[in-house]
Amino acid sequence: MHAFVHWNLLKDSEKEAESLHHTNCSKEGDCIKPGQVGLPPLPSSAGAPSKLPVCSAMASDSSSSQTAMNQKFLTPQTNEKVELQHLDDDFPSVIERVRRMELQKQNPTLLAEVKRPQGRKLTYHERLMDQTPQKEDVESRLAASRGVSNMNQAVDKNYDALKQEIIEFRKQIQPYTHDIGSLKDTNESLIRQMRDMEYHHRLEAGSLLYYIATLEMEIVNMREEMEHMVQEHQGLLHVKRTQDLQIAATRKMLEEEESRIAVREQSFSKPNPKETSREQQVRVVEISHDYPPGVN
Repeated sequence: MHAFVHWNLLKDSEKEAESLHHTNCSKEGDCIKPGQVGLPPLPSSAGAPSKLPVCSAMASDSSSSQTAMNQKFLTPQTNEKVELQHLDDDFPSVIERVRRMELQKQNPTLLAEVKRPQGRKLTYHERLMDQTPQKEDVESRLAASRGVSNMNQAVDKNYDALKQEIIEFRKQIQPYTHDIGSLKDTNESLIRQMRDMEYHHRLEAGSLLYYIATLEMEIVNMREEMEHMVQEHQGLLHVKRTQDLQIAATRKMLEEEESRIAVREQSFSKPNPKETSREQQVRVVEISHDYPPGVN
């Protein structure tokens, strides 16, 4: 700690010296770059000061002006040395002051620790009063915990009894589980058979539906053919009726003509029976050639 305080003091003194150096440079108009030149050396025993590098503005001055400027730069360094010496002399007093300040900071805490037992004696009754509801709360918690422990014991007993019952029920269920497994197997086989039958029935139904559709198409075609045939038959009947009428008319005409011819022949001469029969045959043949076949 002493070394830390000494280091802080040295640091502060260096900062003050740098500030003095910068103020002197600003007053005189000279400039020394911090990265180029270090601190100037102390004067030797012969009293000849060492030369310092300066800016280009002062390079053309005489040697007398350079020595004067060097002496001006040396004065802050000598002042710093003197100040550091005074700080070293004052270091024990500074340490003593720091100790006193630390003791002053620690005194309130020590007084509070000394006064704390008195406060404890004064507030003992209050603490007892504060602890009574806590005690009641603890007692109620203990009673609740005892009740919970009793309930846990009862639950454990019931658990053991239920566990034994479960074991017995499992023993009773084992044959039923075997039967259930066999029934499941049979059920699965029946389901497979049912699915196969459904598949085959669907195929058969599809084929039957196709056959029914073809039959319906054939029925429609047959109906159309029957209608066409009926129409043709009706046309033929109409033709037949007309032909029958024509045949009846021709027969009537032939009969009338035959009767006329017979009357004429009887009126002129009595004909030979052989010749008349031949003539009749010839006439019948001529008439048959005049009319189409199938007409009586």
